[in-house]
Amino acid sequence: GTCECERSLEKSLIWSSKARWERQMQDYFGQDYRMIGSNTMSAVHLMIFLHRSLWKYCAEVVTCHVATGFANVIGNKGSTQVAFRL
Repeated sequence: GTCECERSLEKSLIWSSKARWERQMQDYFGQDYRMIGSNTMSAVHLMIFLHRSLWKYCAEVVTCHVATGFANVIGNKGSTQVAFRL
């Protein structure tokens, strides 16, 4: 996972997409790995990559996040998760 990898916390509240970062990581890992899930909460970002030998065993991918920042809405604090069955 990363925190403020592409933008500051303030900018991440408005532009939360981490698509460029995900593409760069996929290019780095190559075709033997696949991103099975990702989740973003403001500047916090989690990506899970799985090796091709395990793809057929992966199921039930679920993502979630809990913001505990200002008014329990702003994602400057909290948690993000990607769960799956292997």
